[in-house]
Amino acid sequence: MPSSTLQCGLVQALVLWPFLLLLLPRITQGKSVFSVIRDVTELSNFTRALQLAGMDAVLDDEAQQFTVFAPSNDAIDRDPVFSTYMSEDGWFHHLRTNLQFMIVPNQALSDEMIFDGFTSDLVTLNGTLAISQPFATVNLVQTQIPNLSGATNGVVHIMSGVIKNYWREYTLRDDVDQLDELEDGLSPILDRLGFDDPLNEFVESGTSWIAARNRGYGDDSIALGFNDIVQELTNPNNVEFQWEAYLYNLVDFNLYEQDVQRGLQLLVMPRAGVAHMWITKDNDAGILRFNDAILDRQTLADNGVTQIVTKPLVPPGMAMLLQYTADFTTINVRDMATYFSESGWNLRDMTQSIGVNGGGLNMFVPLQDGFGAFNIEVAVRLSTLEWQRHLWDFLKHTMAEPARTTERWYEVVQEAGGTLAVEMLSGFNTTFVIDDDGDLTIDGARLLKPDDLKGVDGYIHFVEQVPLPPSILLTVYDQIQQNPQTSTATRLFDAAQFGEFIDSLLPMTLFAPVNSAWDVIIPFLEIPDVLKNFMFQLLWFDDYLADMDGENITSANGKKWNIQVIDDPNGHALSYAPERNPVKIYISNAEGPKGLTNCSVVPGPKQTNILARTGIIHYIDCLFLDFNYTRVDPLAPTFAPVTVNPPPAFTTSPETFTSVPTMDTTMASSVSSSLGASTDQSFEATGTMDQSVLEEVAVLAQEAEAKRPKSPVSPGTLRKRADGARY
Repeated sequence: MPSSTLQCGLVQALVLWPFLLLLLPRITQGKSVFSVIRDVTELSNFTRALQLAGMDAVLDDEAQQFTVFAPSNDAIDRDPVFSTYMSEDGWFHHLRTNLQFMIVPNQALSDEMIFDGFTSDLVTLNGTLAISQPFATVNLVQTQIPNLSGATNGVVHIMSGVIKNYWREYTLRDDVDQLDELEDGLSPILDRLGFDDPLNEFVESGTSWIAARNRGYGDDSIALGFNDIVQELTNPNNVEFQWEAYLYNLVDFNLYEQDVQRGLQLLVMPRAGVAHMWITKDNDAGILRFNDAILDRQTLADNGVTQIVTKPLVPPGMAMLLQYTADFTTINVRDMATYFSESGWNLRDMTQSIGVNGGGLNMFVPLQDGFGAFNIEVAVRLSTLEWQRHLWDFLKHTMAEPARTTERWYEVVQEAGGTLAVEMLSGFNTTFVIDDDGDLTIDGARLLKPDDLKGVDGYIHFVEQVPLPPSILLTVYDQIQQNPQTSTATRLFDAAQFGEFIDSLLPMTLFAPVNSAWDVIIPFLEIPDVLKNFMFQLLWFDDYLADMDGENITSANGKKWNIQVIDDPNGHALSYAPERNPVKIYISNAEGPKGLTNCSVVPGPKQTNILARTGIIHYIDCLFLDFNYTRVDPLAPTFAPVTVNPPPAFTTSPETFTSVPTMDTTMASSVSSSLGASTDQSFEATGTMDQSVLEEVAVLAQEAEAKRPKSPVSPGTLRKRADGARY
C-alpha cells in the first residue's frame, strides 16, 4: 500500500473519530427512528423539540418509514428564532410545522438515494423540500453526518443547519406583500404609512396580526356598510389614526385557529393599548371572530401568525364594544347595546357626542335582568324616535366623567370615607358606597366582573342594577307633585282627580304654571277645563316650538293655541339645538278673545324640557286662559287655594270637560280658587268660603282689574317689547 494512501486513510479516521463514537450506541437493531435520535448526544436539542411538539410519538411508530433531516445542537443554537420556538410558550404550531418540514414520510432514504443525480424534491409532512444535486443540499442545508443506522423504521441524517419552512423566510410585513388576499388592499396603505417595524419585530411571546383581505377594502366595505371606516384608513391626511388602528390589529401572542375551542370568549388588549378586543368562537358554526370580523384563513410567518379577516378593525368605543359583547358572548347586555345603537351618538367615540371635560367616560351597564323599575312599555318607548331624548337622558344617567378603572373608583370612594355622590351626565347624582362586604356599589347595586372593558372613549363597568334618572322613575304628575314651586297646580290636579288623566295622555307635554302665576278666580266647575289648557298630547320640546312661529297647537280639551317666536339675544341656548339663536316663545289663545293670553315660555336649564316617564314639562309663570277671569294677588295671605274634593253635587267626571261650561261668573257664592302658596283655615270641607273671605276677594279682584290695561296687548306690540312681560 502506498504511504500516501495510508496517510490519507489515517487523516480521515482521525477526523471521523468523534462521530464514530456517536454512532457506537446505534448499532443495536430494533430501535425506532426517535430512539436513534434520542440516543445521539449531538441531537439532544432536536430530541427535546420533537417531544415539545408531540412528534416523538410519530417517529416511534415502527409501522411507518421515515427519513429525518435532524439539525445538530450547534445548528439550533445558531438559529435563535427556532430556539425561541422551543423555549417560549405560545409557539407550538410554529415548532411543530417546522419539524414536520424535516420529516419525509413513507420512505427510508439514504444519502446515496437522495443525491442520486436525479431527485429534485422530496415531499415532507408539511411541504416540499428542494434537493440540489450539484451542491448536495436539502433546502440549501448540507448534510453533516448521513445515514445514521440502527432504526427499524427509517434513516436519520444530521444536518449542519435548521431546514426552514418557506414561511420562515417571511415576516408578518412580508406576508402582506406576498399574499394575494392582502397585496391590493392593505399593502399600499402600509407602504404609505411606513408601517414596517411593528410587523418585522420579533416578540418572544408571539404576534397575531389581524389583516383585512382585499375585499374588505373594496366591494365588501360598501355592501356591508363599513365604507366610512375604509375611507378613514385610506385618507392620506389621517396618519395618526391609521397608525393607532393598525397597532390595534396586533395582539402580542400567537393565536392558532386550530387550537381554539368552540365557545371561546377571550378579552384581550392589543398592542395599541387604547381599547379591548373580543376574540370569540361560536358554538354552532365554529366561526372565529375578532370583534365582528370573521376569520377567513391564517398563515404562519417567522415572527407570528397572520389572521386574514373579512373587514378592517378599528379601535372601538364603549358602545361598539358593548355591541360585540351582546352579539358574540354570553354576557347578556343586548338591551343596553340596542339602546346605545338607537341613540344616534358617535358609537366609536361618544365623547364626540356627549361629555364636556374631555377626560373620557364611565358606562355602568346592567345585565339583562338589571333594569329595576323598567317595564315593557318603557323599554319599547325608549326604542322609538319620538322618545329619543328620554333615551339620551337615561343613557347619560348611566355615565359619568372622568374615565376610571374599577380599581381607581374604589380608591376614590375609599378616600371620600366610603361614600361619594357622583354627578352623572344626566345632571343628577348617584351614590357610590363601599358596603359592609367591601364591595363597591352604585345606588346600592354591586359592580360585577369582568371589572373593566376599555373603549377609546372610556370604561364599561357591569352592575347588578342600572341607575335610573327621574325621567324613568317619575311621571309628569310625580314631577310637579315633588316640585314645591308647583304645589298649587298639584292641589288643583288632585281636586279635579286628574292624576290618572294626566298620565293617560302619554306622550304628553304639560306647561306647568308656578305658584305665583295663579292670579285669577276660577269657578270650581271650570277648573278641569282650565287645567286641560296646559296639557298637550305629543312631546313639544322648546326647539320644536321655536320652529313653529305662527302655527297652532291643540290642547287636551280641543282648544287651539297660537305660537309666536322672537329672538332673545340674552336668553339661554336651546338645550337640544344650541347652534341656533336663543329665542322666547309666546303662546296665545287662538280662538278666544284676542290678546287675552300672551304667555311666555322662556327656554333654559331646569325651566323647559323637563323629562318625565310619561312626557315632558315646561315651567311657566303665566296661565293659558281664553276667558277673562277676575284677577287677584296670588300671594295674598288670606286667599286660600282649593285643596278639597268637589261638593256632593259635583258628580260629572272631569274627563268629560272639553270646553268651558256656561256659568254666571259673577256668582260670588260659588266655589272659587285663588291659588297662592298659603292655606286659609276658613275654607271649609264643604267647598264654600265664609262671607268675610268673599268680601276680601271682591276687593282684591277690583283692585287687580283696575291695574290691568283697558285693551289687550296685540302680538305685534308684544314682539316689539320683547321683554317677556306677562299679560
